[in-house]
Amino acid sequence: MANHVNWCFKLRTANEAASNLLESMYHRAEKAKGDSRDAHLTDIFESPQQVIEEAYSIPKWSFIEEHDQYQNRMFGQSAWSAPDELFDRLMEELFRVDENVSAVMRYDDECLEFVGAIAWKGDEVVYHDHSDFEEIREYAKVRLAEKLESSEPVSNESAEAAMRDFVWDYLLQIEEEGDSYLN
Repeated sequence: MANHVNWCFKLRTANEAASNLLESMYHRAEKAKGDSRDAHLTDIFESPQQVIEEAYSIPKWSFIEEHDQYQNRMFGQSAWSAPDELFDRLMEELFRVDENVSAVMRYDDECLEFVGAIAWKGDEVVYHDHSDFEEIREYAKVRLAEKLESSEPVSNESAEAAMRDFVWDYLLQIEEEGDSYLN
């Protein structure tokens, strides 16, 4: 089972109204956090409790750890899974003020049990890649063989030892693939 899941959400295209709405939603969460270290992602919504009650499957908790208003992105961490349903809801809200809004989110489990990327065009998911431990290990095997310039098969143990070295390449690759759906 996964523990902490790191995520990064980025608006790729947004008009001024959508950018301003995202900024005001972030400030709502910051205001709601009070003396807490991090803002709860659900607090970006006007009725966070309603969002929680209506949600089918959301993480036990999800915090916004950093926000970059100039690049329209947020970084955070959640428990056990990516907060994709919350970002689906966010995109619905942004779509109300910008029908051409688009975004990408990447996420990775701290134990590398899974990684993934999601792309939205408007309020629709147009791309979702979720890779589990075995898929990440297979990617690491290929990359390690390339790095070692070896034609010999790479063992599972060697690949698992190298997975951390290659996971960012893998994440960026699937995020870029998600971006390609937004053009």
